[in-house]
Amino acid sequence: MRRSPPIGRRQVLQLALVSVLGACTASGHGRAGAGSRPTSALPPPPVVNPGAAVDVLILQTASSLEHYASGIYTEVAGLDIAGRTGLVPLLSAFAGHHADHAATFESATVDAGGRSFTQPNVLLSKDAMSRLAGLQTEEDVLEFVYQVEVLSAATHRRSVGLFADPARNALVMGIGGVEARHMTVLGTQIAAVSGGQASGWAPWPASGFPDALPGLQPGVGL
Repeated sequence: MRRSPPIGRRQVLQLALVSVLGACTASGHGRAGAGSRPTSALPPPPVVNPGAAVDVLILQTASSLEHYASGIYTEVAGLDIAGRTGLVPLLSAFAGHHADHAATFESATVDAGGRSFTQPNVLLSKDAMSRLAGLQTEEDVLEFVYQVEVLSAATHRRSVGLFADPARNALVMGIGGVEARHMTVLGTQIAAVSGGQASGWAPWPASGFPDALPGLQPGVGL
């Protein structure tokens, strides 16, 4: 008796989306979960090819992450500690990079047949905003935004191989590469500020690759 091949991550997402999209259409909501708007405000999406729907969900999640990152950098750049330590130009530059990435993912979402996602990730933003008041030193600021970059790079890395359209792998890897370079810059600065003792904030992982495990799951926080 032949065994069925194991189900991969993309197939799991496809099966989940068929169920979710079908439920959305039946219930008259444009988006599943809390906070969904009625049909009159936001028409329900059609039950499309699940492969294309997976691509849209990944791209929407990536957009939400990039909007979150841009917003957090902007918030941190406005703190007194950022001004006193001369970090504002760096933080502002990285905020701009993330805003550009968000726009790129929005465009890719439309190209994939989906609705662009233009808001910061809700779950990430709620947690991060609660931590801003605790940033008291230059090292605090650098470590905080370093964590933002770790999450961004990991999320884009874990998306590789999930797309129905393989051309989108290059898109997320290109943006993920920029965020990995952000990690390098921030990790180097943390080491300088801490006297080289901050081994947990290395400019680059010892393995040579950012871990995909802490990355955001597609659909989380939308």
